[in-house]
Amino acid sequence: MKIRRARPTDTQDVLEMGRRFFATTVYARFAQYDDETVTRLIDLMRDGVLLVCEIDGRLVGMAGLVVVPFMFDSNRLSAHEVMWWVDPEEQGSGAGRALLEAIEPA
Repeated sequence: MKIRRARPTDTQDVLEMGRRFFATTVYARFAQYDDETVTRLIDLMRDGVLLVCEIDGRLVGMAGLVVVPFMFDSNRLSAHEVMWWVDPEEQGSGAGRALLEAIEPA
C-alpha cells in the first residue's frame, strides 16, 4: 500500500472515486455530479492536499482538501475537507487509516 500526492494523470481515477463518494452524500439529493466542475475541484485540491492510496498499482482511495485563507484572518491558511473515499472492497485494509495518518503532515 502506498499513499502519495495525486498527479494530473490520476484525474480520471479521482473523478470516478469522487462520483462514488458524491452518491453517498446529501448533496446527491439536490445537485448533479458535473465532471467539468469536479475536474476543476480536483485541480484545486491538488494545489492544496489531494492524497491517493495505491494498492498493486491501482488507486483504491483518496482524501482531498482545499487550502484557502482563513475566513476571519486571511494571513492564516485553513484546510477544508472536500472528499474522502476508500473503495468498499478495500475498507478494512488499512487504506483509510493510512490516508488519515498522511493527511495531517501533508
